[in-house]
Amino acid sequence: MRRIALLVVIIALVICGAASIPIIRAHKREVARRLLSRAAAYAESGQIQQADATLKMVDPATPKYNVLRAAIEERKAGAAPYVFDRAGRAIASLRGHSVVPTNPDFASVMTGGALAIGAQVDRLGTTATIDTTLDPFVQKAALEALGNYQGSIVAIDPRTNEILAIA
Repeated sequence: MRRIALLVVIIALVICGAASIPIIRAHKREVARRLLSRAAAYAESGQIQQADATLKMVDPATPKYNVLRAAIEERKAGAAPYVFDRAGRAIASLRGHSVVPTNPDFASVMTGGALAIGAQVDRLGTTATIDTTLDPFVQKAALEALGNYQGSIVAIDPRTNEILAIA
């Protein structure tokens, strides 16, 4: 009788253990998301050491880990990510009061005259970030298509009216 009771307990533990695996995974994802958010908040407020220490507790396979890692490294170098492409990657940083392209394909959009983002820093401010619909692949294709010709190319998605490239 004791053997049967012991066997029932063992089976119940095995079943409960197998059922708890998805719960454990979901909990780990939630913890990683919270740590990532905390690290981003530290980085945004200029607490780079805390951001770096918090990010070290996050699994590098976590979505957006690499984006935040790059942002923290930029802040260590004295720059702050300022302009982002449609995938959330930084295409320009703010150093002091100047916009510096981090992707050379977007240099003209950042610093190319009175209508460039760099010329609008006073109006746009330096405490927020700018999210764009620009696509690095389409931007590169537009620059290559323009080549050495004088002119401009603006690529727009007609379904959404999103600007994908400005060359």
